[in-house]
Amino acid sequence: MGQEPATTPVQLNSAVSFGEHDQSPRLPEGVLGLDLRLLPAVSSRGPSTALLATGRFSGDMARRYGGRIRSAIHIVAIESESGRLYVATPDRPNSVPISPRTDEEVRAAELEDLAEGVTETRFSLDLPWHLGLPPEGGTYDVLLWIDDVVSPLRTAIIPAVDASQEPGRAPNALELEPRWLEHDPVPADFLPLGPIPWRPPAEGVEPHRLHVLVLGQRSRELSSGTVEIPTRPWGIEVRCALPRAPLLEAGTAGERSFVLAVCASLSSREVITLPPVGSAAVR
Repeated sequence: MGQEPATTPVQLNSAVSFGEHDQSPRLPEGVLGLDLRLLPAVSSRGPSTALLATGRFSGDMARRYGGRIRSAIHIVAIESESGRLYVATPDRPNSVPISPRTDEEVRAAELEDLAEGVTETRFSLDLPWHLGLPPEGGTYDVLLWIDDVVSPLRTAIIPAVDASQEPGRAPNALELEPRWLEHDPVPADFLPLGPIPWRPPAEGVEPHRLHVLVLGQRSRELSSGTVEIPTRPWGIEVRCALPRAPLLEAGTAGERSFVLAVCASLSSREVITLPPVGSAAVR
């Protein structure tokens, strides 16, 4: 879905704001998840793009993050032409890092009936400024991600700006050598992804890219790697498997991790949960 038209650009009075905006996305009644809108905007620095986000989460997730659930959300933006990745949380600069509760603490909070029901959060921000996107602008595919919850992909045409802040700390490098499967079984020690709907890249266009991000739930350590999807006569879908070892090594020993696999040009995104080493199977 492309950037939505708007008769009047959103006025951004600050780089990030918390609370509902009159153009915030609306989730269907009773539905948990994340959604975002990308709208033309004006800030003190000139033309821009506003990201407006809404999230509704289970009591378990609310107990995990307490009053800081918004800080656990990652904004992921992928520049369409180069495939460069930009990631940030919606926190203001110099915010105190979050410290999610352990499973035992979550269970204890449940017994105390803390954060029953669902929790909602909303925010809006100046997307190119907050993520430190290059000042020349461009086309970006954007989504929101928290644990095993991921929003739809949206596309924004970011206008050129006079200046941009420096992007935040880049994710740790993740070296990946995936297996591209035709009719082969998934190799041992590999993690299968769901089928990726396939169409050949247009002539003169870069190959499709698969971006893989791994987030440690407690450590909040983030790693990412990008690989090109080989152009073959795949039929209607591509099957891929990722090596488990680098995914597990990207997190901290004993913590649960989440793997986000995105191919924006094929409108594909998937989240897989990696339990702590030695615990139950992947789900």
